[in-house]
Amino acid sequence: MYELDKETPQALFFHPIDDQGLNLIEKYLPHLQKLEGDSIDEFIRRSKNSEAEFADQPGDDDSRKNELDTLKRLYSPQRFVFDKIY
Repeated sequence: MYELDKETPQALFFHPIDDQGLNLIEKYLPHLQKLEGDSIDEFIRRSKNSEAEFADQPGDDDSRKNELDTLKRLYSPQRFVFDKIY
């Protein structure tokens, strides 16, 4: 069984300080070099085109459709952007 490290934080609370919301990649994760195996620039490029890049193709079985749907979610442009809601 895995035991949590009690010396380090287990969760983070991000508080947007402006009216635009919060972009985690720009403000809190700028040191990342790769995301989902791609460079940050490649990840952002793919995320902007995720609907087309991971679209179902004729003849795709249910397993492939589920895989593509998961990739759309992983490469969602909004995955690391949170709107201010209060």
